[in-house]
Amino acid sequence: MHIELGKQLIITALIAVLSFQSKAQGTIYEAENAQLTGTSVATSHKGFSGTGYVTGFDNDGDKAVFKFTPAKEGNYQLYICYSAPNGTKNNTVYVNDTNQGSIVFTSNSKFKELIIGKIWLNAGENTITILKDWGWFELDYIRIDSELQATAWNISKNPVNSNASAEAKSLLSFLVDNFGKTTLAGQFQNDNLTYTASSSEISYIEKTSGKYPAIYGTDLINYSPSRVSRGVSTIATEDAIKWSKNENGILSLMWHWNAPTDLIDSGEHLWWSGFYSNATTFDIAAVMSDTTSERYELLLRDIDAIAVQLKKVQNENIPVLWRPLHEAEGAWFWWGAKGPEACKKLWILLYNRLTNYHKINNLLWVWTTSDSDAALSWYPGDEYVDILSVDVYYADAEYGTSSFMFDNLRNKFNGKKLLAMSENGPIPDVDKMYQQDAYWSYFCTWTGDYTTNGIANTTNHIDEVFNSENVTTLDELLPTWNTYVGNKTIRSDNSDVKIFPVPFSGELNINFEGKTPYKITVFNSTGQAVTTINNQSLTENNRLNMSQLPAGIYLISIDSETGTRSFKVVKE
Repeated sequence: MHIELGKQLIITALIAVLSFQSKAQGTIYEAENAQLTGTSVATSHKGFSGTGYVTGFDNDGDKAVFKFTPAKEGNYQLYICYSAPNGTKNNTVYVNDTNQGSIVFTSNSKFKELIIGKIWLNAGENTITILKDWGWFELDYIRIDSELQATAWNISKNPVNSNASAEAKSLLSFLVDNFGKTTLAGQFQNDNLTYTASSSEISYIEKTSGKYPAIYGTDLINYSPSRVSRGVSTIATEDAIKWSKNENGILSLMWHWNAPTDLIDSGEHLWWSGFYSNATTFDIAAVMSDTTSERYELLLRDIDAIAVQLKKVQNENIPVLWRPLHEAEGAWFWWGAKGPEACKKLWILLYNRLTNYHKINNLLWVWTTSDSDAALSWYPGDEYVDILSVDVYYADAEYGTSSFMFDNLRNKFNGKKLLAMSENGPIPDVDKMYQQDAYWSYFCTWTGDYTTNGIANTTNHIDEVFNSENVTTLDELLPTWNTYVGNKTIRSDNSDVKIFPVPFSGELNINFEGKTPYKITVFNSTGQAVTTINNQSLTENNRLNMSQLPAGIYLISIDSETGTRSFKVVKE
């Protein structure tokens, strides 16, 4: 779940050619020479470059559009000179009509230059648009310069928990080795639907693209005691375990923690929205300052309730990308409402309670951050975080790569942590991501309309992303990822297996190019093996008579010397 920080609008204005001045350090393009919509040139605020600056970013659609031609195509560094005398404001940057994100322009009464990030410029004409999001700032110029050398990566393969399970160690090692090679496709699943349900998000992805995500995400929200006490139930844990066991996919769990007590529960702030700051008076700063209080005990009660669910997963030897207390810096959730110090104390309490008290060792700890100037003040510390992630929601059908954010996080956190897109609305254009060196470890699309309405993510876009060479889906996921110890191969190549026709009605063909496997097992949707063929009966071309089986979804499990691979098929 998320809060949009500003409506992102599509650029439709005509572009005007700009005059510019060249300097030793890149090229400056003055804002007063840009194509202006709803904005105007001013001179009253002294200290600007050129003949003026642009102000009046007051209404939706107000913008300045720059047009220019670089010496050659490639990656460049973008800088923006601005002032923000009315306080910190966010405004949006587009590069060649691609939304690059909402940029934080911190409060500043004088004009200063801000490093925005790396951008890809095409050969020929390019455009950069500064679009009003929050607005109310002053734009002096943009500067295009040569690409800055990024901070070198120095990512440890060792989880922060020294007692991490073998599977958790393998997952982190796999993700580190895969980083920069492909991005894992992820999908959040409604916590009250089985992933095999025809109306589930994961089923929609398969119907749209012919692929399943490599990562299944779900929310433990409905295990919060203040929701359970009101009769809420969920199948989140059971379905997540089933996914991991049946599909051999990766699991991501988060927790919209409904406040332990002090729910307002009236008007627009009903009990079920108790994770929002405006729906509870629960004061985490006060609670963390008094560890003998009743409310502190309620915190422990809630953590212990979630520990019950996490232990179920641990008992199945399943590692987890664990992402609690997300989007804290935004302060729209109660755990971030009282500032960074209280939130960091809560994170450390949560870590110690789950890791040291409950001995839950299958977790990789994912901290959701921003790239703002305040991001480091919110960070719990390298010793408590395995992976850094961001939650990104652009407007419908805007598939920005968030390359600015990727670059800024890489440098801000000294290249020490994997970077992932833990939540997204529109899925980023992964091919552009790799062009811009913004190779997020994984993405994970939010539930409901973001996935299934065909507007936030069009069916064509989903199909293109899930079939991109830069994306790893479930069928391409290395079968031994959860026992990975640093193999050279990190992606499963299924080109040697041909299964057809799909869907099938009676006979199913399974052909192999090269060495035949040890065994083929066909499972029904309940996990029961319905057909098994051992090595002595297998050839390069195999025909399975499935006419006696009822219509439905079946899993083809192929065991070979490289591990187990699974394929979903549908019988009509």
